[in-house]
Amino acid sequence: MRKTTMGVFGMLLVATPAAAASDGGHNYSGVECSDKEFLIALLEDINKMPQLRAQGNSIVDITDATTTSRGATKVACHATLTFNDSSKGAVTISLYDNALGQIIFDILPDHPQHTGRRGD
Repeated sequence: MRKTTMGVFGMLLVATPAAAASDGGHNYSGVECSDKEFLIALLEDINKMPQLRAQGNSIVDITDATTTSRGATKVACHATLTFNDSSKGAVTISLYDNALGQIIFDILPDHPQHTGRRGD
């Protein structure tokens, strides 16, 4: 996996489906990371990341998706992403609401790439 590919991930506002809770937030307790509709929406949202597009990269597939933790306010998934250059990377994806009630997610590579800086 290329460092430039996995190095673009971070936090992003998304429109991935989650049931709206009565307080205006989202309830993630029913989200299943292996659900096909969820994965399709997630793939589309990841590919909207400006950092990914700026490098000419895209995600073409999400496989081996499993739910690692789930509650009313947050869900975490572990999955393998396949990039348009055929490289793959295992990631943890966490979805939760920000203070405004918007769905955001963090994508963290399982093994952060060496950056060449001292101490990495």
